[in-house]
Amino acid sequence: MTLRETLPPNQTFEVDSEVQDKEIVKGFLERYRYLHEYRIQKLVYITEVVSVYERGKRLTEFDFKPYLYGAYADNLPQMLERLAEDGEVDTKKDTHHGKKTTAYMSVDESGKEISATLTDEVGDIIERVHEATKSMSNEELAKWSKETWLYQEEGYGKPMDFSRLMQRSEREIEEELKQGFPDLELSPQRGSGGAGSFGTPS
Repeated sequence: MTLRETLPPNQTFEVDSEVQDKEIVKGFLERYRYLHEYRIQKLVYITEVVSVYERGKRLTEFDFKPYLYGAYADNLPQMLERLAEDGEVDTKKDTHHGKKTTAYMSVDESGKEISATLTDEVGDIIERVHEATKSMSNEELAKWSKETWLYQEEGYGKPMDFSRLMQRSEREIEEELKQGFPDLELSPQRGSGGAGSFGTPS
């Protein structure tokens, strides 16, 4: 049975409009001293796949595409720049593999620690993804993103259609996540049907 077949007739695939994209990013930033955009890209992509698996909908509107170094969203760095311009996060110049880059800090420009505004459910997803990936390198996260079914199904540089994940079975998506992140705790809580059935979105 595919994920789509487990949805109630009145539920369609959607992006969770109650969650602001920037809060997802801040949710990861507050768990580190700083992050480079490269890693943020991969963490958010993993979180999206987990959200589709567990909740039947995306968390953000980032336009992920298959690129050379894995899943990449063109509009994510634009959002990071706005966060910095608005003083919501501080930045510093840094180098990564010998290349100049920007480190996004876990404090705002006044030095105050940032705090993401997230529901308990979404915060829990971010915490579980963080725990499962914190000891992994950026390259390992990028490699996993390139091995995902969605990355390989879409044409290079074309927007990923996350609703296509609904064509896959829950077991297939779970195995894909567990293959990359054996310690990732998954909580498919989809209403009265228990694991394996979507409930009405909250």
